Amino acid sequence: MLLRACPKDPVEALAPYDVIPGPGLRILSGLNTKTGRLFGKGAGLKALTLAALLPRGREKRVVYTMDYPGLRIARSLFRLRRILGFRFVFELHNLTSTVLREEAERWARIPKRHDQLSRRAEKAGKVEAYCYPRMDGLVANSRGTLAAVEDTFGAPAHRIALPNGVDLARFQVADETPDVDLLYTGSLDGWKGVDTLIDALGLLEGVRLRVAGFGEPQVVEDFLERARRQGVRDRLDFLGYRPHREIPGLLARTRIVVVSTSGLSREGKRFTCPMKVLEAMGAGKPIVAADLPTIRELMDHEKEGLLFKPDDAESLARAIRKLLDDEGLSVRLATAARKRAEGYTWRQRTKRLIQFLEGVVREPLV
Repeated sequence: MLLRACPKDPVEALAPYDVIPGPGLRILSGLNTKTGRLFGKGAGLKALTLAALLPRGREKRVVYTMDYPGLRIARSLFRLRRILGFRFVFELHNLTSTVLREEAERWARIPKRHDQLSRRAEKAGKVEAYCYPRMDGLVANSRGTLAAVEDTFGAPAHRIALPNGVDLARFQVADETPDVDLLYTGSLDGWKGVDTLIDALGLLEGVRLRVAGFGEPQVVEDFLERARRQGVRDRLDFLGYRPHREIPGLLARTRIVVVSTSGLSREGKRFTCPMKVLEAMGAGKPIVAADLPTIRELMDHEKEGLLFKPDDAESLARAIRKLLDDEGLSVRLATAARKRAEGYTWRQRTKRLIQFLEGVVREPLV
């Protein structure tokens, strides 16, 4: 595993993610190379990647990378594929150019920031247009993300939509007596729809919400201020950021999980594959979620949960009230959600990914 800046010890590097590394894992950091220390993290990672790709007999090797920095490195090294005998596979969770362009629109009233983001979006779009069709394989986190690549830039013949997963053993925790009605976990960024959730709480007399959320200081303050304006601050238990290892316990102590993703953002509508949905399903909890294509890839309305009209506080409040008032419905949906989660384990995702990579390496290098 090659990273820009990270501890060499795999245990230390993966500890924040509560992941135990396998015995064959090595972690190398670009900043620990001479080139990296001299020229900075980008150059260091590129040099480290190139060194790792030097020929080793006749083995077939795959460079599996993700995120925009990985895409830029791929662009630099494409022409060496045949010489060094490796293939590039890229995993993407959104289109960087689209996300930046959307962010630029939100800064339209501040020309300097808008122009800066627009230039970054244009540059990212050129990198994506060059790289995506030339990849040996493409792994997208959702069908919407994959379709966006195909429609905008074109994609290689080997491509697959592969959603996130869940560790069922970890999330199948013993039910505890709920000490809160609603639980939201994750980012407080605007496209997560937490403003709609707070507004819905204002329509639900006596209902308590717990939030294990994080964001920039101003984002957090805006979130709490909205709760104060709505008069629900006393019914909001805000925990701030919580380590992932605590999430199963929080799920065990809640009645309903809310996924309030906004439909006003392409990130929410097309690109995201919310792990919070899969984890709630794995924990066997009733779910109320926004009715978006990204959500419907994972669950169906009135089968594994209830879907509400995105960005509509009244619709969200009605769905929550329906579950709170109908215990039989809650149990039925939660049971079906746990059953469907069996199709989204990390082990199954790994098997599908390995099969996909085996197909990639069988193809001749171009």
